[in-house]
Amino acid sequence: MRQLEAPDLHLLQAAQGWMGLGSLADALTELRDISPENQRHPAVLELRWIIHIQQENWEAALAAASELLTEAPDSANSWLHHAYALRRAKAG
Repeated sequence: MRQLEAPDLHLLQAAQGWMGLGSLADALTELRDISPENQRHPAVLELRWIIHIQQENWEAALAAASELLTEAPDSANSWLHHAYALRRAKAG
């Protein structure tokens, strides 16, 4: 997996910081500012999934997990995140 570089790395770290402070909306705002080419980076998708799970937004979590599964199909986390969200989403 390719590594994120500045400024997208800094935005990801800022999102993690906001999440740690309990401000999930601010965390999502930071993630939205990441460049279009890195929106589908597995680290970005996984953090987005975590935020949506904490918000109990199962449909958004399923969408993030589905993208994660496409981008990182060899990762066990991709499959686990997808199954977890699918079980709880209305579409599941």
